Amino acid sequence: MQAVDSVNIEYKFSEPAEIGFTNMLYFRVNNPTDKPVENIWVRAVFPATIRCDKPVLNLGDLEPMSSVPSSFSFVPLSSGTVSMGYCDLYFEVNENKHQKPPIFFGNIDVSHSYMGLNVELLEPLRFGQSSTISIKMENRLNADLANLHLKSSFAKGVKYDTAFSDTKTMPPGSSYHVTYQVIPKVTGTIDMGYFDILFTLGNNNCKIGPVVFGEYYIQLPKVNVKLNIPDALYSEVGNAIGIYVDNKSDEVINNVCFNSCFSSFIECHNTGACIPEIQPHSSGYTSLAIKPVNSGKMYLGNLNFSFEVNEVLCQQEPIDLGTHEVA
Repeated sequence: MQAVDSVNIEYKFSEPAEIGFTNMLYFRVNNPTDKPVENIWVRAVFPATIRCDKPVLNLGDLEPMSSVPSSFSFVPLSSGTVSMGYCDLYFEVNENKHQKPPIFFGNIDVSHSYMGLNVELLEPLRFGQSSTISIKMENRLNADLANLHLKSSFAKGVKYDTAFSDTKTMPPGSSYHVTYQVIPKVTGTIDMGYFDILFTLGNNNCKIGPVVFGEYYIQLPKVNVKLNIPDALYSEVGNAIGIYVDNKSDEVINNVCFNSCFSSFIECHNTGACIPEIQPHSSGYTSLAIKPVNSGKMYLGNLNFSFEVNEVLCQQEPIDLGTHEVA
């Protein structure tokens, strides 16, 4: 058993690893024992993103206190940090068959130095407004990059014109420019998503990515609302609530709407009020009429408040109308 435990593998990857090109995994099987090791087999188990045409090798026999070098050739089909899987070692000692526990290879970094890549946001991201994402690629190889196209995955809160690009062949030294039109539909910090570059290099179908677009902060258009609730409210008669809206943003806001969620003790013949449009740095006014059915202290409920920028809905926090004395 001690002899079996002592048989080992040392390995090293060639550097740097390049997507679409042949790379090498060099290894050596060591027999530091005083017994011969026979019928040695090594089997590499690579992930699906690694192409290896000959993953099983027969290394023959090893005399005591000797070693044998060998190697696997492989082609990375995906860029980035790649988990390389593991290998199994099989051999015989004194005609008894043995298998070592899996030897895990860990991770390697796969580059794409021949693909020049520049990603740029041409305009600041603003709620409800269209911005352009520019992706420029350059083929620095002396070979074609065939069937090249982009596939993007945008965040849920982003409206976009398309997630794909045209398919084309990039000859040596050529460039390809792809643009996307995106419209943020949410505010706050959002992850814009990512894209993959798919292409064929020789007989290898390759993927660069995911390449992230990054995180951005989308500013909420500044819109102030002021309510004018009468100091004296009366039961069984109409009471007008004035609603003043001040658009302090640089955006035109449309369909500025207030929908009531009044308490059960409030009657309202028209539960909603809207202002069709408010220009930037301008104001608008609307009102709602309510009729309390009882007197005394009464909680009025709240107003749901929303507006649109270029037909993109922005739902705001409800406005609490508070508790008031009803005569």
